[in-house]
Amino acid sequence: MPYTVYFGMALLPMAVFVAASFLGAVLMAQEFEYQTILEYRLAPLSPAWILGARLVRLLLSALVATTILTIALGLRSGVWPDLPWRVLLILLPVGIIAGCLGTLAGLLLRRTIPAFLVGLVASFAGWVMGSGFGLAAGFGGWYERLSALTPFTHAVELLFPCFFGTVVGRPLGSTAYLVLVSGAMLGLTVVAYRWRVAGQA
Repeated sequence: MPYTVYFGMALLPMAVFVAASFLGAVLMAQEFEYQTILEYRLAPLSPAWILGARLVRLLLSALVATTILTIALGLRSGVWPDLPWRVLLILLPVGIIAGCLGTLAGLLLRRTIPAFLVGLVASFAGWVMGSGFGLAAGFGGWYERLSALTPFTHAVELLFPCFFGTVVGRPLGSTAYLVLVSGAMLGLTVVAYRWRVAGQA
């Protein structure tokens, strides 16, 4: 397995997570710092629509970042994913998880630097513990068990066949994990967003 290709592939979830969590945290925290959050109570749209538009912007930014990285990886190594749309589909729930995490950090902390640090720590820890340097199954033991808790490992295992043509891990389990966790994070973010906006009386 060309390690350069693997390393680049493992950076794709990291790129999505960094872009979505950093932007989500900073932009949400700034709403409180600049007091623009107060204006949302007067908006004709419900908070859910406003939050949805926010998350769509974060997802688009994250997918642009990973597209650029994929092109750079292909130009550098000559290896391109078999189905580019499948790569984006795999990374979509990772972007939702990251965008929701960043938004939650901004909602709860309401300060740019602390919220930014949440995204930074989560991105770095997730990448290191989430098969960033090799498939978790190759390390075994506590690392494999711990890495199964991160979306990075599941995304990497699903991306592996796109670049190397070989199925690894449990694709159905990884898919279920990403869908369920992204759905749970989305629900939690909607509740927290409604609570925070409603609390700005």
